[in-house]
Amino acid sequence: MSLAVPSLWLGLLIAGNNPAFAVEADFSAFLGGEFWDSTTASGHGIVSIRSDFSGLARGSRGYIDFNTDTLNVGLVDINVGEDTVVGLSLKGEAGVSNLLTDYFYEGDNDPSRGFFASYVTGSVWAKFNPADSLYVLVNGSTRRWFFQSTEMTDPNLILPNVSLAIEPEVQVTWWALSDDSAWQHPHRLFPRFYGWAAGLGARGIFFSEVMPWGSVTTDESSNERRNLPSESMFILSQWVLWGKQLGDKTRVEFSENASYMNGEDDLYRSVIGGMSPYSVNVPGVPWGYFHGDDYVAASARIAHRLWSSIDMEVGPVLGAISMRDEPRTGDDRFSSQYGYGLYGDLRVGSWQYELRGGLSPSLGQAYDNQDAWSFFFMCGWSTM
Repeated sequence: MSLAVPSLWLGLLIAGNNPAFAVEADFSAFLGGEFWDSTTASGHGIVSIRSDFSGLARGSRGYIDFNTDTLNVGLVDINVGEDTVVGLSLKGEAGVSNLLTDYFYEGDNDPSRGFFASYVTGSVWAKFNPADSLYVLVNGSTRRWFFQSTEMTDPNLILPNVSLAIEPEVQVTWWALSDDSAWQHPHRLFPRFYGWAAGLGARGIFFSEVMPWGSVTTDESSNERRNLPSESMFILSQWVLWGKQLGDKTRVEFSENASYMNGEDDLYRSVIGGMSPYSVNVPGVPWGYFHGDDYVAASARIAHRLWSSIDMEVGPVLGAISMRDEPRTGDDRFSSQYGYGLYGDLRVGSWQYELRGGLSPSLGQAYDNQDAWSFFFMCGWSTM
């Protein structure tokens, strides 16, 4: 896996010294953040700088992507045969993996239960196109985890003892969405849907060593955090995207995704809440308020273009989820959360602006100390 970085530069060198290839480099960047109601940690910022290289050997592309706490380097879409491409990458995240620095409980964030989680992972994948609109991705990854207490971590909190994980994965996708610049431009975080797509995924996670961690307790009636991972975890996932144009200025969009996990812990549970592109969205719920294993989530929005001469969309958004988060709720049964809000999406040439805000009446009703609001913003630019 450590060959990912030299392979990228080797590809650039080969293409750059061969007149048959015309290497092009593009640059993109964005900054933003999300904020919510909390007396301790009330927000997270995002800073991204990325370079993409096209015109490499065998039609491949390279990239170097720095996003806040994550560095990702890869060489992708290497054409190795008819309807088959391969890729490889090396990725590292420092400190804030899966937002485990935050631990929301009883309506607020408890920093004594948070800690730093970091990893380095190498991946090799192959993508097949056996039929029109049908794609199959087979991925193999190796991940090395690292953990460290923060200044506010409870000394009695037990950190995970996971040294190495092997993570094979298969994804099957049916893609019938029309093109949108957000699919190619990394600074446009929210694509506009025209058409539909659907996917299924299966992932295995096999650890070299595991142990109970967190605020471990033998009292089964306690709501204390209990992470009891298995050496073999399995995750099944499913998703649907759909969008339709209604007249000249209005679109409707719908998205749905679901997950089932077995043997999991908070290292791999889904981050739920907020309105950023890095979580299962529920407007008004703080980003990472829940870490769910089994869930079904859906969201819908109406996009209205106010002026024909300005590429700006505004409209309402609604999100809901039915999930299990026993470590935080103390209940193994499914519970539901929902929220609603407004968003604005403005594209001005190479610039991208996004504003999103929402409220969650269900979270506010559950906890008197939670005002249940969230606000996301971003600004980005690209040479693409």
